[in-house]
Amino acid sequence: MTLRATARPRPRVTLRALARPVRSAPCDPPSLELSRPVVCTRVRARASAAAPVSRVRSSRARGRVTATGDRRIVAAMPAPRSFSEFWPFYLGEHRNPANRALHYLGTGSAYCLLAWIAWHGRWSLFPLALLVGYGPAWVGHFFIERNRPASFKYPLWSFLGDMKMLAYKLTGRMPDEMIRLFGSPFPAPDAPQRPGT
Repeated sequence: MTLRATARPRPRVTLRALARPVRSAPCDPPSLELSRPVVCTRVRARASAAAPVSRVRSSRARGRVTATGDRRIVAAMPAPRSFSEFWPFYLGEHRNPANRALHYLGTGSAYCLLAWIAWHGRWSLFPLALLVGYGPAWVGHFFIERNRPASFKYPLWSFLGDMKMLAYKLTGRMPDEMIRLFGSPFPAPDAPQRPGT
């Protein structure tokens, strides 16, 4: 008779799940400004193994608090009702300075191109201005920040957010705004938003 050692089964984790940082924060109450799911720290300490990614993903998509194994997932932010509610979410999606730099480059270049188009009356080139403006920003989201651009879900507020972020950069207020919202001019991807902001 041969005895075989059996290894404990590992939880399924995909590269896509590893690319999305998950914030750890206290569970009560869930903040409106959160843009990604939150793993509650009190429940996380008792968790013996991670929940399968497929179950986490499906519970997140429904937009409510659910239990998966020993872990609870708090769903993403509900739809913002005003730009002042959207702004912290927007900056939360732009924590990486390299991603913000690509946004500044794209937004500034698009403004210059729009001025040139208006000066010369070449309105057929307007779609090119959109490509110049959003192209670098989307590269920053997909390859640096590894999140979905806010312009997909909130196009108008995202456009206003781009303009406000560029204005804050040009006036030197961007580091102060990041400190106000996240406690650091260069917050970590999983840094929670400061309470009361």
